[in-house]
Amino acid sequence: DINTQEAWDTTTGSSDVIVAVLDSGITPHSEFSGRLMDGVGYYGDTTDKGKVDIESSSGGHGTQVAGIIGAQGNNAQGLAGICWGCKLMPFRVLNTNGNGNTLILSYGITDAVSMGADVINMSVGYPTGGTGALNSAVQNAFAAGVVMIASRGNYNFSSPDFSSNTAAVYPAHFPEVISVGALSPCDERKSSSSCDGESWWESMYGDTLSVLAPGAKVDTTSKTGGYTTNFNGTSAAAPHVSGVAALMLSVNPALTPTQIRQILESTAVDLSSAGYDSQTGYGKVDAQAAVLAAQALLPVVESDLALSFTSPVVSSVTAGDSLSYQLTVTNPSSNAVTFTMKMTRPAIAHTP
Repeated sequence: DINTQEAWDTTTGSSDVIVAVLDSGITPHSEFSGRLMDGVGYYGDTTDKGKVDIESSSGGHGTQVAGIIGAQGNNAQGLAGICWGCKLMPFRVLNTNGNGNTLILSYGITDAVSMGADVINMSVGYPTGGTGALNSAVQNAFAAGVVMIASRGNYNFSSPDFSSNTAAVYPAHFPEVISVGALSPCDERKSSSSCDGESWWESMYGDTLSVLAPGAKVDTTSKTGGYTTNFNGTSAAAPHVSGVAALMLSVNPALTPTQIRQILESTAVDLSSAGYDSQTGYGKVDAQAAVLAAQALLPVVESDLALSFTSPVVSSVTAGDSLSYQLTVTNPSSNAVTFTMKMTRPAIAHTP
Protein backbone atom coordinates (compact mmCIF):
# COMPACT_ATOMS: atom_id res chain seq x y z
CA ASP A 1 0.00 0.00 0.00
CA ILE A 2 1.53 3.28 -1.10
CA ASN A 3 -1.47 5.39 0.01
CA THR A 4 -2.82 5.74 -3.50
CA GLN A 5 -6.48 5.83 -2.50
CA GLU A 6 -5.73 8.61 -0.03
CA ALA A 7 -3.95 10.53 -2.81
CA TRP A 8 -7.08 10.18 -4.96
CA ASP A 9 -8.96 12.30 -2.42
CA THR A 10 -6.88 15.16 -3.87
CA THR A 11 -6.58 14.12 -7.52
CA THR A 12 -6.97 11.11 -9.80
CA GLY A 13 -4.87 12.79 -12.45
CA SER A 14 -5.24 15.42 -15.12
CA SER A 15 -5.76 14.75 -18.81
CA ASP A 16 -3.21 17.50 -19.40
CA VAL A 17 -0.45 15.25 -18.05
CA ILE A 18 1.11 12.80 -20.52
CA VAL A 19 3.09 9.77 -19.41
CA ALA A 20 5.32 8.26 -22.09
CA VAL A 21 5.82 4.51 -21.75
CA LEU A 22 9.08 3.44 -23.38
CA ASP A 23 8.59 -0.30 -23.66
CA SER A 24 7.24 -2.99 -26.00
CA GLY A 25 4.19 -0.97 -27.04
CA ILE A 26 0.72 -0.70 -25.50
CA THR A 27 -2.17 -2.71 -26.89
CA PRO A 28 -5.49 -0.85 -26.59
CA HIS A 29 -7.54 -1.96 -23.59
CA SER A 30 -10.87 -0.85 -22.15
CA GLU A 31 -8.93 0.51 -19.17
CA PHE A 32 -7.18 3.04 -21.44
CA SER A 33 -10.24 4.15 -23.40
CA GLY A 34 -9.91 7.70 -24.71
CA ARG A 35 -6.50 8.20 -23.09
CA LEU A 36 -4.12 6.15 -25.26
CA MET A 37 -2.35 8.56 -27.58
CA ASP A 38 -0.36 7.99 -30.75
CA GLY A 39 3.29 7.30 -30.09
CA VAL A 40 6.10 5.74 -32.10
CA GLY A 41 6.99 2.15 -32.93
CA TYR A 42 10.68 1.57 -33.64
CA TYR A 43 10.27 -2.20 -33.88
CA GLY A 44 7.57 -4.10 -35.75
CA ASP A 45 4.98 -2.25 -37.82
CA THR A 46 6.02 1.37 -37.53
CA THR A 47 2.63 2.57 -38.81
CA ASP A 48 0.74 1.47 -35.68
CA LYS A 49 2.09 4.40 -33.62
CA GLY A 50 3.29 2.05 -30.90
CA LYS A 51 -0.25 0.93 -30.09
CA VAL A 52 0.47 -2.79 -30.36
CA ASP A 53 2.37 -4.62 -27.66
CA ILE A 54 4.64 -6.99 -29.59
CA GLU A 55 6.35 -8.63 -26.59
CA SER A 56 5.79 -12.38 -26.82
CA SER A 57 4.50 -13.04 -23.30
CA SER A 58 0.73 -13.39 -22.89
CA GLY A 59 0.51 -10.25 -20.76
CA GLY A 60 2.70 -8.01 -22.84
CA HIS A 61 5.36 -6.10 -20.95
CA GLY A 62 4.38 -2.60 -22.06
CA THR A 63 0.65 -3.13 -21.54
CA GLN A 64 1.29 -4.40 -18.02
CA VAL A 65 3.44 -1.36 -17.24
CA ALA A 66 0.77 0.96 -18.66
CA GLY A 67 -1.95 -0.59 -16.50
CA ILE A 68 -0.04 0.21 -13.32
CA ILE A 69 0.38 3.80 -14.42
CA GLY A 70 -3.06 4.54 -15.74
CA ALA A 71 -5.77 1.85 -15.78
CA GLN A 72 -9.15 3.54 -15.43
CA GLY A 73 -10.71 3.84 -11.97
CA ASN A 74 -14.38 3.85 -10.96
CA ASN A 75 -15.45 1.95 -14.07
CA ALA A 76 -16.79 -1.18 -12.34
CA GLN A 77 -14.18 -3.45 -13.86
CA GLY A 78 -10.66 -4.70 -13.37
CA LEU A 79 -8.44 -2.38 -11.42
CA ALA A 80 -7.30 1.22 -11.15
CA GLY A 81 -3.89 2.54 -12.09
CA ILE A 82 -2.13 5.25 -10.12
CA CYS A 83 -2.98 8.20 -12.38
CA TRP A 84 -6.20 7.21 -14.09
CA GLY A 85 -6.99 10.66 -15.40
CA CYS A 86 -3.64 11.01 -17.20
CA LYS A 87 -2.89 10.17 -20.81
CA LEU A 88 -0.55 7.41 -21.99
CA MET A 89 1.80 7.65 -24.97
CA PRO A 90 3.55 4.45 -26.18
CA PHE A 91 7.08 4.30 -27.59
CA ARG A 92 7.97 0.78 -28.70
CA VAL A 93 11.67 0.54 -27.90
CA LEU A 94 11.68 -3.25 -27.28
CA ASN A 95 11.23 -6.12 -29.74
CA THR A 96 9.20 -9.33 -29.47
CA ASN A 97 11.76 -10.84 -27.11
CA GLY A 98 11.70 -7.82 -24.85
CA ASN A 99 15.13 -6.72 -26.02
CA GLY A 100 16.33 -3.37 -27.29
CA ASN A 101 19.40 -1.18 -27.16
CA THR A 102 20.47 2.17 -25.80
CA LEU A 103 20.40 3.87 -29.21
CA ILE A 104 16.73 3.02 -29.79
CA LEU A 105 15.99 4.04 -26.22
CA SER A 106 17.63 7.41 -26.86
CA TYR A 107 15.35 7.87 -29.88
CA GLY A 108 12.35 7.15 -27.66
CA ILE A 109 13.40 9.69 -25.05
CA THR A 110 14.03 12.37 -27.66
CA ASP A 111 10.72 11.77 -29.44
CA ALA A 112 8.78 11.61 -26.17
CA VAL A 113 10.09 15.07 -25.25
CA SER A 114 9.28 16.54 -28.65
CA MET A 115 5.76 15.03 -28.56
CA GLY A 116 4.88 16.63 -25.25
CA ALA A 117 5.50 13.99 -22.58
CA ASP A 118 5.63 15.22 -19.00
CA VAL A 119 6.83 11.94 -17.47
CA ILE A 120 8.87 9.18 -19.13
CA ASN A 121 8.68 5.66 -17.70
CA MET A 122 11.51 3.31 -18.66
CA SER A 123 11.06 -0.21 -17.32
CA VAL A 124 14.21 -1.25 -19.15
CA GLY A 125 17.86 -1.50 -18.25
CA TYR A 126 21.25 -2.07 -19.88
CA PRO A 127 24.70 -2.72 -18.35
CA THR A 128 26.30 0.01 -20.44
CA GLY A 129 25.17 3.31 -21.92
CA GLY A 130 26.51 6.02 -19.68
CA THR A 131 27.93 7.94 -22.62
CA GLY A 132 26.94 8.70 -26.19
CA ALA A 133 23.40 8.98 -27.54
CA LEU A 134 21.59 7.82 -24.41
CA ASN A 135 23.45 10.24 -22.19
CA SER A 136 22.71 13.12 -24.57
CA ALA A 137 19.02 12.23 -24.75
CA VAL A 138 18.74 12.07 -20.95
CA GLN A 139 20.51 15.40 -20.51
CA ASN A 140 18.29 17.09 -23.08
CA ALA A 141 15.10 15.67 -21.55
CA PHE A 142 16.12 16.82 -18.09
CA ALA A 143 16.89 20.31 -19.41
CA ALA A 144 13.46 20.36 -21.04
CA GLY A 145 11.82 19.72 -17.66
CA VAL A 146 10.67 16.18 -18.33
CA VAL A 147 10.60 13.76 -15.37
CA MET A 148 12.37 10.45 -16.10
CA ILE A 149 11.83 7.32 -14.04
CA ALA A 150 13.50 3.94 -14.61
CA SER A 151 13.68 0.49 -13.06
CA ARG A 152 16.80 -0.17 -10.98
CA GLY A 153 17.15 -3.67 -12.45
CA ASN A 154 16.51 -7.31 -11.58
CA TYR A 155 19.26 -9.70 -10.62
CA ASN A 156 18.42 -13.20 -11.83
CA PHE A 157 20.56 -15.69 -9.93
CA SER A 158 20.38 -18.44 -12.56
CA SER A 159 21.16 -16.28 -15.61
CA PRO A 160 22.23 -12.78 -14.55
CA ASP A 161 22.31 -9.97 -17.09
CA PHE A 162 24.53 -7.87 -14.83
CA SER A 163 27.88 -8.48 -13.15
CA SER A 164 26.46 -8.13 -9.63
CA ASN A 165 23.31 -7.08 -7.80
CA THR A 166 24.79 -3.62 -7.28
CA ALA A 167 26.09 -3.06 -10.82
CA ALA A 168 25.24 0.06 -12.82
CA VAL A 169 22.06 -0.20 -14.89
CA TYR A 170 21.20 2.41 -17.50
CA PRO A 171 19.20 4.61 -17.71
CA ALA A 172 18.48 4.29 -13.96
CA HIS A 173 22.14 5.03 -13.15
CA PHE A 174 21.97 8.57 -14.52
CA PRO A 175 21.59 11.18 -11.74
CA GLU A 176 18.87 12.89 -13.80
CA VAL A 177 16.75 9.72 -13.73
CA ILE A 178 14.80 8.55 -10.66
CA SER A 179 15.90 4.97 -9.95
CA VAL A 180 13.19 2.68 -8.53
CA GLY A 181 13.67 -0.66 -6.80
CA ALA A 182 11.09 -3.33 -6.02
CA LEU A 183 9.31 -4.09 -2.77
CA SER A 184 8.08 -7.50 -1.73
CA PRO A 185 4.45 -7.76 -0.49
CA CYS A 186 5.90 -7.50 3.04
CA ASP A 187 7.35 -3.98 2.57
CA GLU A 188 10.96 -5.08 2.26
CA ARG A 189 13.37 -4.86 -0.63
CA LYS A 190 12.60 -7.79 -2.90
CA SER A 191 15.38 -10.31 -2.32
CA SER A 192 15.93 -14.04 -2.67
CA SER A 193 14.69 -14.51 0.89
CA SER A 194 11.76 -12.06 0.96
CA CYS A 195 8.25 -13.20 1.82
CA ASP A 196 6.99 -13.63 -1.76
CA GLY A 197 8.84 -16.93 -2.10
CA GLU A 198 10.39 -16.10 -5.47
CA SER A 199 13.96 -16.96 -4.60
CA TRP A 200 15.36 -16.79 -8.14
CA TRP A 201 15.51 -12.99 -8.42
CA GLU A 202 15.96 -9.86 -6.41
CA SER A 203 15.75 -6.11 -6.82
CA MET A 204 19.16 -4.60 -7.45
CA TYR A 205 20.34 -1.84 -5.15
CA GLY A 206 23.24 0.56 -4.59
CA ASP A 207 23.99 4.22 -4.08
CA THR A 208 21.93 5.43 -7.05
CA LEU A 209 18.70 3.85 -5.74
CA SER A 210 16.07 6.50 -5.00
CA VAL A 211 12.89 4.84 -3.70
CA LEU A 212 11.09 1.49 -3.64
CA ALA A 213 7.62 0.57 -4.90
CA PRO A 214 5.62 -2.68 -5.22
CA GLY A 215 7.32 -5.08 -7.60
CA ALA A 216 6.21 -8.62 -6.77
CA LYS A 217 2.95 -10.26 -7.85
CA VAL A 218 1.41 -6.99 -8.99
CA ASP A 219 -2.10 -6.85 -10.50
CA THR A 220 -2.34 -5.07 -13.85
CA THR A 221 -3.73 -5.11 -17.38
CA SER A 222 -2.89 -7.69 -20.05
CA LYS A 223 -2.56 -7.24 -23.80
CA THR A 224 -5.25 -9.94 -24.21
CA GLY A 225 -7.80 -7.42 -22.96
CA GLY A 226 -7.96 -8.99 -19.52
CA TYR A 227 -5.78 -8.82 -16.45
CA THR A 228 -2.83 -10.51 -14.78
CA THR A 229 -2.01 -10.93 -11.10
CA ASN A 230 1.65 -11.80 -11.33
CA PHE A 231 3.64 -9.00 -12.93
CA ASN A 232 7.06 -8.96 -11.31
CA GLY A 233 10.26 -6.99 -11.18
CA THR A 234 11.53 -3.47 -10.95
CA SER A 235 9.68 -3.14 -14.27
CA ALA A 236 6.51 -3.20 -12.16
CA ALA A 237 7.94 -0.90 -9.48
CA ALA A 238 8.95 1.99 -11.76
CA PRO A 239 5.44 2.65 -13.16
CA HIS A 240 4.07 3.05 -9.63
CA VAL A 241 6.44 5.98 -9.17
CA SER A 242 5.72 7.34 -12.65
CA GLY A 243 2.03 7.35 -11.77
CA VAL A 244 2.71 9.21 -8.53
CA ALA A 245 4.86 11.76 -10.37
CA ALA A 246 1.99 12.28 -12.83
CA LEU A 247 -0.42 12.89 -9.93
CA MET A 248 2.01 15.45 -8.52
CA LEU A 249 2.16 17.28 -11.84
CA SER A 250 -1.63 17.14 -12.01
CA VAL A 251 -1.89 19.32 -8.92
CA ASN A 252 1.21 21.41 -9.62
CA PRO A 253 2.31 21.52 -13.28
CA ALA A 254 5.14 23.93 -12.44
CA LEU A 255 7.22 21.32 -10.60
CA THR A 256 10.67 20.65 -12.01
CA PRO A 257 12.26 17.18 -12.25
CA THR A 258 14.51 18.11 -9.33
CA GLN A 259 11.52 19.10 -7.19
CA ILE A 260 9.69 15.89 -8.10
CA ARG A 261 12.68 13.84 -6.95
CA GLN A 262 13.11 15.84 -3.76
CA ILE A 263 9.46 15.43 -2.83
CA LEU A 264 9.38 11.71 -3.61
CA GLU A 265 12.47 11.12 -1.50
CA SER A 266 11.57 13.40 1.40
CA THR A 267 8.04 11.97 1.75
CA ALA A 268 9.00 8.29 1.32
CA VAL A 269 8.37 5.94 4.25
CA ASP A 270 11.72 4.92 5.73
CA LEU A 271 12.07 1.15 5.79
CA SER A 272 15.50 0.54 7.28
CA SER A 273 17.98 2.53 9.31
CA ALA A 274 17.03 6.17 9.67
CA GLY A 275 17.73 8.14 6.52
CA TYR A 276 19.11 6.98 3.22
CA ASP A 277 20.66 3.56 2.74
CA SER A 278 21.72 1.72 -0.40
CA GLN A 279 19.43 -1.26 0.23
CA THR A 280 16.13 0.62 0.36
CA GLY A 281 17.03 4.13 -0.80
CA TYR A 282 14.84 6.72 0.88
CA GLY A 283 12.14 4.11 1.46
CA LYS A 284 8.71 3.25 0.12
CA VAL A 285 7.04 5.86 -2.09
CA ASP A 286 4.03 7.52 -0.43
CA ALA A 287 1.52 8.78 -3.01
CA GLN A 288 -0.61 10.82 -0.63
CA ALA A 289 2.29 12.57 1.06
CA ALA A 290 3.94 13.31 -2.28
CA VAL A 291 0.78 14.79 -3.79
CA LEU A 292 0.09 16.97 -0.76
CA ALA A 293 3.70 18.19 -0.74
CA ALA A 294 3.44 19.01 -4.44
CA GLN A 295 0.22 20.92 -3.87
CA ALA A 296 1.79 22.87 -1.02
CA LEU A 297 4.39 24.27 -3.44
CA LEU A 298 1.76 25.87 -5.64
CA PRO A 299 2.46 29.57 -6.05
CA VAL A 300 -0.16 31.87 -4.54
CA VAL A 301 -1.61 34.24 -7.10
CA GLU A 302 -2.32 37.72 -5.74
CA SER A 303 -5.73 37.78 -7.39
CA ASP A 304 -6.71 34.73 -5.30
CA LEU A 305 -6.53 36.77 -2.09
CA ALA A 306 -9.53 38.73 -0.95
CA LEU A 307 -8.80 41.78 1.22
CA SER A 308 -11.25 43.80 3.26
CA PHE A 309 -10.50 46.72 5.56
CA THR A 310 -12.86 47.95 8.23
CA SER A 311 -12.35 51.21 10.06
CA PRO A 312 -14.56 53.02 12.54
CA VAL A 313 -16.50 56.12 11.60
CA VAL A 314 -15.85 58.85 14.14
CA SER A 315 -16.85 62.51 14.30
CA SER A 316 -13.96 63.71 16.41
CA VAL A 317 -10.62 62.52 17.71
CA THR A 318 -8.81 64.00 20.67
CA ALA A 319 -5.24 63.59 21.78
CA GLY A 320 -4.65 60.24 23.42
CA ASP A 321 -7.60 58.50 21.74
CA SER A 322 -7.00 55.12 20.08
CA LEU A 323 -8.82 53.64 17.14
CA SER A 324 -9.15 49.96 16.19
CA TYR A 325 -8.92 48.79 12.60
CA GLN A 326 -9.57 45.32 11.24
CA LEU A 327 -7.86 43.86 8.17
CA THR A 328 -9.25 40.54 6.87
CA VAL A 329 -7.28 38.39 4.40
CA THR A 330 -9.15 35.49 2.82
CA ASN A 331 -7.00 32.83 1.14
CA PRO A 332 -8.98 30.21 -0.80
CA SER A 333 -5.92 28.08 -1.54
CA SER A 334 -4.37 25.47 0.74
CA ASN A 335 -1.04 27.24 0.77
CA ALA A 336 0.41 29.42 3.49
CA VAL A 337 0.54 33.14 2.71
CA THR A 338 3.01 35.68 4.04
CA PHE A 339 2.20 39.36 3.65
CA THR A 340 3.46 42.66 5.01
CA MET A 341 1.17 45.49 6.07
CA LYS A 342 2.42 49.04 6.37
CA MET A 343 0.29 51.64 8.14
CA THR A 344 0.76 55.38 7.78
CA ARG A 345 -1.13 57.91 9.83
CA PRO A 346 -3.47 59.92 7.61
CA ALA A 347 -3.97 63.60 7.99
CA ILE A 348 -6.98 64.42 10.13
CA ALA A 349 -9.18 67.20 8.90
CA HIS A 350 -10.70 69.25 11.74
CA THR A 351 -13.55 71.60 11.35
CA PRO A 352 -13.93 74.14 14.18
